[in-house]
Amino acid sequence: MSEQTHPARAPLAAIASALRLIPGVQDVRTGRCALRVSEDEPLPVLTVHSRSEAPATAADRDRLLPVQTWRRSVVIVGHVTATDDWDAELEVLVSAIRRALWAAGVPDLTLGDVIFAPPESGGQIAEVQLEAQYGYQEVLT
Repeated sequence: MSEQTHPARAPLAAIASALRLIPGVQDVRTGRCALRVSEDEPLPVLTVHSRSEAPATAADRDRLLPVQTWRRSVVIVGHVTATDDWDAELEVLVSAIRRALWAAGVPDLTLGDVIFAPPESGGQIAEVQLEAQYGYQEVLT
């Protein structure tokens, strides 16, 4: 099965497409490209990757059904240049991400915690992580 045909990929692609519309964001990366952001590149950059997934209902958890409903958790990480006002920049970016996700119209999309991360000692990148979840169905027949 091609990775592109998996039913969880369409909502993930819609999320990434919506994030690309945020003014000022230099790049949105998924997959292997999302693994590294360098201090030498133009920021802000957003990365999106899947974190986990679980059965959405007890029925899906308890037995193998031909149609299963799953909840996938994804992490959106915003990377900004660590200026003196990096925390304010991250707050603006979080609001822009929330607006973009709302506009994307991904069914059953919910947002979780937001975690702000200061630059590492001597580092030049500050980060914010947002967790989002969405449901999808997989047909096994």
